[in-house]
Amino acid sequence: MSEFVKVESKVYGCCDSSTMFILDNGREEFAVNIEIILKCVKFAEEQGKIPKLPYDWWANISRGFDGF
Repeated sequence: MSEFVKVESKVYGCCDSSTMFILDNGREEFAVNIEIILKCVKFAEEQGKIPKLPYDWWANISRGFDGF
C-alpha cells in the first residue's frame, strides 16, 4: 500500500465537484475530486472491502452529488 506524505483538502464550495484532495506520495502530487473518492468508496463497499454504509448516508450524499 502506498504511503502518502501529505493529503490536503482544497474546498472551493460545499457539496460540489470543486472539492479536491491533493495527494502527495513524496515523489509527485496529484489531485482527486470528491466525486472520484466517493465512487471509490462505493466500489469498495460493493466489493465487500469495507462495511456497508447506512442507506441514509448515501441518500444524504446523493443530494449533493450527481450519479449516486
